[in-house]
Amino acid sequence: MKTNLVPACILGLAVASPFVHANFDFKMESKLNYRNSDDNHWPVNFPFPPEALPVGQSTAWLETVDAGSSIELSNVALHFNWVGDNDIFILSKIDVFDLYEKNPTSSDYDVSIDRLILRYGKKYTQGALPDEADFYIQLGKFGKFERQEDRHMESYGLVSTAFNRVEDSGFEVGMDFASGFYGKLTYTVGNPLFMRDVNALAGDNGANPNPPINFDPEYKAGVPILYDAEVEDLRFGRAPELGAALGFRWVSESGGNRINLMAFHYQRELADTVDIHGTFYGGDLDILDLSEVIPGLAIETEDNDKLESGVNLWWYGENSSLFAQYVVQDLGGLERDGWEIEVAHAFTFSDNRYIQKIIPALRYSELTNDFGGPAVFPSPSLWWDWTKTDIGLTFQFSRSWSLTAEYAIAEFIRAGQPEENNEALLTLTWRVD
Repeated sequence: MKTNLVPACILGLAVASPFVHANFDFKMESKLNYRNSDDNHWPVNFPFPPEALPVGQSTAWLETVDAGSSIELSNVALHFNWVGDNDIFILSKIDVFDLYEKNPTSSDYDVSIDRLILRYGKKYTQGALPDEADFYIQLGKFGKFERQEDRHMESYGLVSTAFNRVEDSGFEVGMDFASGFYGKLTYTVGNPLFMRDVNALAGDNGANPNPPINFDPEYKAGVPILYDAEVEDLRFGRAPELGAALGFRWVSESGGNRINLMAFHYQRELADTVDIHGTFYGGDLDILDLSEVIPGLAIETEDNDKLESGVNLWWYGENSSLFAQYVVQDLGGLERDGWEIEVAHAFTFSDNRYIQKIIPALRYSELTNDFGGPAVFPSPSLWWDWTKTDIGLTFQFSRSWSLTAEYAIAEFIRAGQPEENNEALLTLTWRVD
């Protein structure tokens, strides 16, 4: 279990203790998946030692993390929330098991604190506006303020995967005005730069520093992109990340139509290396520089600045929604940008005893990398250009049960030619609250 956040848990319980009469909410959520992934592999030009390759294989491959069909329990999550007097909140989510967020897949912790927030004040999101100026301040581990929280599929788009899929740790303050304008500031540890596959499972990259002869791991390397990986503690041992957002929200009188427009920016310094549990690869600049393996082997950077800016749009109708995001990022002079858009509509069946809602959703995303790397490199997919189309359909049977079917078409340009690495996913969700 990730223990670095245990002191924060103790702090949260200590603060909660005076509020024994506060509202306490518990929810459990579990997800069972059927997954079918294309069986693909592409050779890479990198001199892995022969003992690190499977029997009969003379070169290394980027290949589907876990090809074929499987049925797997992907997540069991426990939610504990306190709502106390004086606008004090404690919000937590503990993943007893979260297969799709492991990085590397087979070596990460089973039990982890996915979210832990100690908040004072009310945080307004997509609902009603405040009657007067209001503020909040929070400490802990939480999602980035531009992240899409009301997701309609188990999968993620390219932009969400690359820039804001997982939580960061630190402080956040926000101010909301009755006019609809708002602002937010964050001071956080900063998610380390690493790599992962864009489909459900992350690949086993660097999970075994001393592979046995004819090593053939259950989970392969995948076809990874650079992404902001998981933060596992609240220690500001390296340069922290500063973030800011300005936005405007409009809500109709009935509340049935809402618009939220946000511009945001983050900046920090990339560390020479960041330890990431379960892999001998280091994060940040270390994932780009392999000169310790082969002298001179690196994706060249100009400096250690990490800059990221973007704009979000949320729109909600009576039964429909739209989410759009554009992000541009500078990683020490390596530039990339991406955009994604998702639309969904809920068909409600109030008189049907078996199905409450059917929610089709469609998401399209692109990721463009304006940099390249050396001819000899283990993961050239880090600078390939990508598009991804996700098609989903959710059947909401009751408050407790739902089933989501989706298909991901992940396309990239390799050696000037289009390639695909697609995946079908069926998710049965059970909630208890």
